[in-house]
Amino acid sequence: DVYKRQVFMNVISRLTTESCGYNIPTQPLPLKGGFKALKRTGEMVLGIIGVVITFLAFFLVMFTVIGVQQADLTQMTNMIEQELANDPNIPAQEAEELSAMVLGVVSSAGWWFLAIHAIGLVLGIIALVKLNRNAKTAGILFLVAGGGLLLLTVGFSFLYAALFIIAGLMCLLRKPPVKPEGGDYPEQPRPE
Repeated sequence: DVYKRQVFMNVISRLTTESCGYNIPTQPLPLKGGFKALKRTGEMVLGIIGVVITFLAFFLVMFTVIGVQQADLTQMTNMIEQELANDPNIPAQEAEELSAMVLGVVSSAGWWFLAIHAIGLVLGIIALVKLNRNAKTAGILFLVAGGGLLLLTVGFSFLYAALFIIAGLMCLLRKPPVKPEGGDYPEQPRPE
């Protein structure tokens, strides 16, 4: 079947050459295999840097969340109330309510950031593993990890999310060149 297509392309090339007087460049089909492996070094480096930074951010968020959970809440509440009491525009009762609200937001947002970083880290590692075997899947995983980190952390993870997004775009947009097994395509004269 492949051989028949090759013969057909050669016949078409001859017919156009004879009828028009010049060679129309046609690329012969590869007879065996034909794909040259594309090195994915750039995507691999960006992915590894993104995974390492996400790993470090994950542990920073984890220690912060655990620190807030283990800390003496009355001492932290008093410290926040004292800072708010220094502002003459905030009444004392509002200072107490605001300090409780700040601690609640920090605690719940910390767990949210921890979960998002864990998911992004796992997706980044899976994308790195799949990179050389299936670049399209790896690109989609990089884009989901980067987009999820960027959107769901409200931009706090801009640096490593951008690395994942760039690696994902590179995986999806770079295509390996098709080349016959015997070498380069034959040179064809240009029409004058």
